[in-house]
Amino acid sequence: LAATLASCAPADEDKPADTNTPAFLLTGGNVKTWRLSGVKFDGKDTTLADCDRDNTYRFRVNDSLRHDAGTAHCADEPPTFDGTWRLQNADKYLFIEGAAFNETYQVDRLKSDTLELSLPANGRRRTEVYKPTG
Repeated sequence: LAATLASCAPADEDKPADTNTPAFLLTGGNVKTWRLSGVKFDGKDTTLADCDRDNTYRFRVNDSLRHDAGTAHCADEPPTFDGTWRLQNADKYLFIEGAAFNETYQVDRLKSDTLELSLPANGRRRTEVYKPTG
């Protein structure tokens, strides 16, 4: 009888994805693109540079990513790079690694419609605010 009941149990792949996990929120369960919408220093909004306005990160569920600096990329950044991402320390930090860029961000906020990442910058706290595209 136990074998009969076990065989009727749904397989793990039949379970719906947990849409509230940080990884799911970041990737949308497959792939999700986030556009830079604002920058704050020490919690105060600052004007977003023209060369940053079209910057995006595309996070994929397989831990790969693409950063695209858009058509007006800043002089000190590559136009695009591919890399990997991983959440660390109970999902409080996001590590991004690529050929031209390695950074560990503190995850200040991660919701389906907002991603806020911060890190120290010249003695201040820089927070980048992203919104999903499409």
